[in-house]
Amino acid sequence: MVELYQLGQDAYRIVWRSKMTGASTTFISMAKDKYQVIRQWAQNKRLPDINIEFEQRKVAFSHFLRNVDIVKVAHDLLRKAREFCTGLFAEQENLPDIKAPDFRFGRLQSAIGRKVNIYSKISKDHLIARGYLLQLVGSQVQVHITERLDLQNPKKIQKFPTNSVFLV
Repeated sequence: MVELYQLGQDAYRIVWRSKMTGASTTFISMAKDKYQVIRQWAQNKRLPDINIEFEQRKVAFSHFLRNVDIVKVAHDLLRKAREFCTGLFAEQENLPDIKAPDFRFGRLQSAIGRKVNIYSKISKDHLIARGYLLQLVGSQVQVHITERLDLQNPKKIQKFPTNSVFLV
């Protein structure tokens, strides 16, 4: 479900809610050159919400689309929802129609919120940790670590290259 909320003359938010997972991803335009993407999890997941600020609207909106829930959604329905979101974004930002937007799916987009294995950069056979994938950030993923096998960094939330992370 996609919703648009007007927050003022130049402020708005677009919310993508997943009925399947209970999570939501929100794109907020607070002012010119001030954007925010918030990821909220279903309460039963017990994962930390994620809040990232951006200065460039296209980067923020792209991050939003890459991190929405796509679990058990038919590809044609997902494409239509993304087109709808893109139309809302273009209208709110007074942009011309965005022709042929790129709606490729990231390799791990369907794994957001799910348990993943993290392998060493050196050896793909060396499992170093397990956790829950929180979000896709460029060519990396952010993971909430739940089990350390050979991971030295003590931080609870860490980034790893996408090619080191695999769905359990």
